[in-house]
Amino acid sequence: MDLTDTTWNKSAVTEQLDDLLGGDWNRDGNTFEYASLTAQRVLIVVDHAVTIHERGINDEYFVTVNFAGRDAAHRAAVHAAEITRATLPR
Repeated sequence: MDLTDTTWNKSAVTEQLDDLLGGDWNRDGNTFEYASLTAQRVLIVVDHAVTIHERGINDEYFVTVNFAGRDAAHRAAVHAAEITRATLPR
């Protein structure tokens, strides 16, 4: 999404997030899933905001953070990289 846009564009945010996350994430529509070899699972959903869920103790998901606004995709990608210890987005 262009940082000069003032209207939320779910498709543009999803595409931008797809570019930022890289190859460790599996995309299904507006949802991205990360599953590591250490059994860490993180789910990112783009809807009215970007929501990041991380797997809890009994495989339940709990919301860790929501991002909205023009730079939501970038802030979400940085947060996802931090919690998965992946490479930071370009």
